[in-house]
Amino acid sequence: LVQVGFQFRFHPVLGAIKELLAKERLGRLVSVHVHWGEYLPAWHPWEDYRKGYSARSDLGGGVVLTLCHPFDYLRWMLGEIEGVYALTGHRSGLELDTEDTASVLLRFASGLAGTVYLDYVERPRQHTLTLIGDRGKVQWDNDTATALWYDAEEQSAHKIEPPVGFDRNDLFVGEIAHFMDSLSSGSQPSCRLEDGLRSLQIVEAVKESNKLRREVNPVELGGV
Repeated sequence: LVQVGFQFRFHPVLGAIKELLAKERLGRLVSVHVHWGEYLPAWHPWEDYRKGYSARSDLGGGVVLTLCHPFDYLRWMLGEIEGVYALTGHRSGLELDTEDTASVLLRFASGLAGTVYLDYVERPRQHTLTLIGDRGKVQWDNDTATALWYDAEEQSAHKIEPPVGFDRNDLFVGEIAHFMDSLSSGSQPSCRLEDGLRSLQIVEAVKESNKLRREVNPVELGGV
């Protein structure tokens, strides 16, 4: 039994947003945007960022693979991704031999278009998800662990908050508890090996698209 460590699937507010989408509370979705920028040297200030895997191509680093979580949680919320068009590069003064920025356009099987922007540069950091529909909008902020949902039909705004006392570590605790439950019951975990492989396909599609300057279908790269 394999469970992949994509902990954002266990964020209570992202789970609440997923329920809003399932109930079509935003109406017909027209766009989705993820913005995740975070200054790499500040991640682990007690160590030399240049020696870590995130900054080294020989260890599989680069912002696209290191910050690949949005590709998973977008699939989890919105379904399969069938097309990727991307531009990546090393555009900052950081000392690394990988890409430190990525602008990615996604085409979902539903026809929805979305964007994911990633970087190792931004200060202060930002990790947000915005979903826009013809009946409303929701924006989640990872730093505050909350989301703001605007219901256009009722012309009302609602704050979606995690349980009192929520901490980032709760994502990992919930993930482990879910895996233990899967072991006990014999059921499949919510994030299976196939999900991890699919995210890797999307990462490879990003890199291939940047090289070829055209849209790439992740499934065409093989694997799952």
